[in-house]
Amino acid sequence: DGEELYQSARRCLAEHDHEGAALFYRRAAELGHARAQCSYGKCLYLGSGVAKDPAEAFRWFGYAARAGLDIAQYNLGIMYLKGVHVQKDREMAKRYFALAAQNGHEEAAKILEKLN
Repeated sequence: DGEELYQSARRCLAEHDHEGAALFYRRAAELGHARAQCSYGKCLYLGSGVAKDPAEAFRWFGYAARAGLDIAQYNLGIMYLKGVHVQKDREMAKRYFALAAQNGHEEAAKILEKLN
């Protein structure tokens, strides 16, 4: 199941096996596990264990964000703010930071305050 695969990925990371972690995150993400979707997106964003691919990172962050995961919403806000894979869009960044802040992400709330 997704949670079991997600935990396998975390064990791989603890052993510094980034390729193994990315593989397990992807498999869990494909099963709809929101935290795995976000974690796989981070792998893609950073090029950790997989080839760097901001477009795919954006897609996986989007799945997790739609599931209500605050860190994924925050990550999309950062991508819009910096213009990574997407056109810089301050309003979209604020939208995602607001969603993340509503879901308890403190850093998103701080950034949102600075942007307003």
